[in-house]
Amino acid sequence: MFKLAEPEKIGKYISDLVERSNYKSQRQFCIAWLEYEKQPIDDVVVNKRSNKFSQIKKGRKSIQLQDLPVFCSLLHVSCEEILSAGEEFKPEKQRLTNYAVAFSKEEEVWEEYVNDVENLILNADERGNTVLDYAVKFKNTDFIDYLVEKGYIWFDDGDEGNVDYSMSNFGAGTSIKRRTVSDYDYYLQPQLQNVAFRGKIMALAIEKNDLKLLKEMKAREIPDYYYRNFYHSGRWMIGDMCRNTASEDQNYNDFYNRYLVDNIADADEKIIDYYTDSFKISKDVDNIPGNYRFTYLFISELLEKLVVNNHRFAENALKKAIKYSEETYAEVKKQLIEYINEDFKSMGGEEADAEYAAELKRGIVEKYLDEFEYDEKTEIIRVSLLSYRREEYMRIVRNLIHVNAESDNLILKPLINQLNELFSRILNIKNEILKEA
Repeated sequence: MFKLAEPEKIGKYISDLVERSNYKSQRQFCIAWLEYEKQPIDDVVVNKRSNKFSQIKKGRKSIQLQDLPVFCSLLHVSCEEILSAGEEFKPEKQRLTNYAVAFSKEEEVWEEYVNDVENLILNADERGNTVLDYAVKFKNTDFIDYLVEKGYIWFDDGDEGNVDYSMSNFGAGTSIKRRTVSDYDYYLQPQLQNVAFRGKIMALAIEKNDLKLLKEMKAREIPDYYYRNFYHSGRWMIGDMCRNTASEDQNYNDFYNRYLVDNIADADEKIIDYYTDSFKISKDVDNIPGNYRFTYLFISELLEKLVVNNHRFAENALKKAIKYSEETYAEVKKQLIEYINEDFKSMGGEEADAEYAAELKRGIVEKYLDEFEYDEKTEIIRVSLLSYRREEYMRIVRNLIHVNAESDNLILKPLINQLNELFSRILNIKNEILKEA
């Protein structure tokens, strides 16, 4: 039992709570009060409510019974604390926390938390966990989907043409505004951009068969790996200077997650279908045009698991890998021959005598084939093309696919052989072009 304070003391205490809160003014608090009650907002209504608050603040009017829960919710205090003017404190049983909100399945609760003026959703709690940490723990993909659909968070900024692959993220972020003090509300943004946490969300989405969330996250792509291995490893151009980057940058095993690949192999077929599709990166890296088409980086390991498990989707997955490999072979060979022939023609090879033409052709072929690189550690091929006539630099970068597993399945066995033969043909494309030239 507590003693009810005088109206003047209650009014002053409420006024002090508002001043110490994140509301910038009495008027802002009154607007939040009206919004809580789902009242229409205009100057007349706000002024009227502000006058009512002034009367309460000065003790000329007592706080009304129906307004008490609103004040408790907006100011995050108990009824006892308000009515005793700060002499009696009780824990707020219904207070929203990262834990409670991530556990909830109610959209109204999520929306209230997102719009809380103290921005608790952007911060870690006393245990060091954000609301997304708890959402992963409780496997609440509905909540994560809600935040994405409403535009409160994103794992990809959506501007595909401006993806910065030098970062380890796709511009992940939040639209929930931070408070003015820079030390506040800083936990959620870096968490969304964290590679390890991104993996946790992917694993949860796979478990829940949430294909929409996987697509929102561009779950097949690993930007940091692309930057370190696809674009800036081996030989690359800086102006007119050719530079060799250090091979130790290539850390394939740092990115391989066996448990994640196992989860994909055991997932719903629509998830496996997504991970075995190829995709194109449209961004011209370093302003160099190129053909950047890839499959999931660990597609070979995934295919091997499907084959070993005799998965019913293994046939489709192998056929998709074969189609991708055929396109890779055709594209690489076509571009190399096209550039070779263009340079040969531009340098007068067609009008030259046979001996000089043969020598010229061999020199051009060797120049281009020297730019064909295969990185065994990452199973990436890079073809750098700089035409004598075009005077422009262009790259082809793709990952290759092969399967080490064997199968007695009469359907899978020939598909595995076909895929592996294509893998060998791509690796030996240099000898093939030399022989033809």
